[in-house]
Amino acid sequence: MNPAGSRVGPTAPLTKSPRPTNPRSARTRATILATARQMIARDGVEAFSYAALATRLGVTRQTIYRYWPRREDLLRDAAIEGPDNYFLASSVEVRPILLEWVRNFAQRMSQPDAGAAVLELMRQAEGQAAAEVSLTELIEGRREHLNQLLIPTGYSLTSEDFSLLMGPVTSRRFLARAELTAPFLEAVVDQFLARPSARLSLPGSGPGPYPLTARPVPEEQPDDVRAPVSGS
Repeated sequence: MNPAGSRVGPTAPLTKSPRPTNPRSARTRATILATARQMIARDGVEAFSYAALATRLGVTRQTIYRYWPRREDLLRDAAIEGPDNYFLASSVEVRPILLEWVRNFAQRMSQPDAGAAVLELMRQAEGQAAAEVSLTELIEGRREHLNQLLIPTGYSLTSEDFSLLMGPVTSRRFLARAELTAPFLEAVVDQFLARPSARLSLPGSGPGPYPLTARPVPEEQPDDVRAPVSGS
């Protein structure tokens, strides 16, 4: 459980390329990923290949395949694990957490490496099963990360909730190619919360009965209810 104010980072990939526990392997993985992000941002994702990455790093391609058996997996992690993709949840209320998260996501997607990686996965996912899997893992990883931040509120977003929240952001960024301004992001969150059918589900359950903008409050017991006395 992650209390508000704790450091919560990108969710680890759901099924692929688990992060190594050995410190040396972890440093190698981080170096490969950072270099891949630099190359994507500088040269474009079309020119990005394992052969070029291996040459840049001075390692064999087998070293890269050890961590990312598929190019799609590396693209997914390049989008998820950006160096700026950590922030502190400074509230235990739903709206501020959503707004913080959306701003952070927008900032990450506005950077050349992450934006290019996501666009490439979206393009490939139309006809390639591997890319579709990696794109799904990316989306579910982001939803899980947001739900970790929402734990103190008692709520979590379903897949449908997440799609409705992020749809306007991804559409403006990748289709309209427009800037993700602060007023726009605030409007997205406020419109999401204002929907008549807006609901969050309680963790581990189906759709919750509580409005998105309110926390469930336990019913108070009548004043004449007393805790049982031992031995009575």
